[in-house]
Amino acid sequence: MSAQAGRRIGTYASEQKEIKLDPARLDAFVGSSALNPSFVIGTTKENGQLMTPATGQPKFPVFAPSERTFFLKVERRH
Repeated sequence: MSAQAGRRIGTYASEQKEIKLDPARLDAFVGSSALNPSFVIGTTKENGQLMTPATGQPKFPVFAPSERTFFLKVERRH
C-alpha cells in the first residue's frame, strides 16, 4: 500500500482474502534478495508458513491471496 499524488495504490491487508497454499509448493519461494550490500530481504519457510526476515528487522509471516501473490499483515507504529 502506498500513496502517490494523494491517490491510493494497492490494497490494505484487511481487504485481502488469504488462501492456504500446499506447504510443499512454498519451497519455490524460499530465498533472498539484496536491495543493496547491507540490506537483504529473505524468505524462509517455518512450520509450513512463509516468513520474511530482513536485515536488522523481525520476521513477519507472509500470506497469499493467490498462488503467486503475497502480502504482509504489518502494523506501522509511531
